[in-house]
Amino acid sequence: MKKIASVLSIVLLVSVLLVGCKSGGMTGTWKLTGAEAYGMTMAADELSMLGLGEMSLTFKSNGTVTMNMGSVSQGNAKYKVEGDKVIITENGTSMEFTKENGALTVEAMGAKLIFTK
Repeated sequence: MKKIASVLSIVLLVSVLLVGCKSGGMTGTWKLTGAEAYGMTMAADELSMLGLGEMSLTFKSNGTVTMNMGSVSQGNAKYKVEGDKVIITENGTSMEFTKENGALTVEAMGAKLIFTK
């Protein structure tokens, strides 16, 4: 009986580790906490005043991500992790994020958005 429990424990541990590797440690909700544009840096409180502070990305272990803006959830995009890059694809359109120093960043239209867990 102890041997079966040990084997099951090892199988469970390996399963958890494999899911963590596949998602690249992305699972969970990443909130917009800063932005940089035209030489200016804005913190979370400043973004909230502009109505952007409630933006987040929720990554799931099954390879999907939901984009949230306030109380509105958009899409059910797919993501993949390639080294320090996280590529989100929805309806044939992809956006590449960079993961470093505990932050997830993306550059679009001259602005850099910074997300943290």
